[in-house]
Amino acid sequence: MFLSSRAESRSRTYASQLIDSGVDIVTISKRLGHVKPDITLRVYAHLFREDNCKAAAAINEAFNRWQWVATGTNFAICSFRKIG
Repeated sequence: MFLSSRAESRSRTYASQLIDSGVDIVTISKRLGHVKPDITLRVYAHLFREDNCKAAAAINEAFNRWQWVATGTNFAICSFRKIG
C-alpha cells in the first residue's frame, strides 16, 4: 500500500515529533503500524541524534551506584575527546 504524499508527510512529521520527544523506537514503531521496529529504524534512523554525553552520564550513574554499594565512594569513568 502506498501512502499519498500528504499522508506520508503527516507520518514523517508524527514520527519526527515522537523521536524528538524521546519516545522509544518500539513504541514509535507500533504507533506507526510497522510490523517490526527495524522497519521504523531503517526509515527514520537519520532523525535520531547522537547523544554520547547522555549515554556516558547513564553508564556513569550506573557504575557510581554499583561503586557506592561496593565501597561507599563515587567515581567517574568518562571523559570525551573528539577524535578526527
